[in-house]
Amino acid sequence: MLTLYLEGDGRAWASRYRLSSDPTPVNPLALRLAAVDVDLNKQQSVAWLGRACQYQPVGGDPACVSMITINSTSISTISDKPQKLKWLESS
Repeated sequence: MLTLYLEGDGRAWASRYRLSSDPTPVNPLALRLAAVDVDLNKQQSVAWLGRACQYQPVGGDPACVSMITINSTSISTISDKPQKLKWLESS
């Protein structure tokens, strides 16, 4: 069985009208939950996915995390991951 954790938006917006230059979550809850799950369920597969543009150096393209970039390509890229992880787990 594969348990998949998806990280939240992080700090996508610096203010109501200004995009953040660093969308990385200050408090990565999904990552912490995945780490605990790994410790508790050693026989089970655990995966964690962050949102595009998170965990990259500060100063990247802030539009990367905005709704402007949500398109069919980015959605298919994200939706592809669980199937690939499931395949890896079974092999």
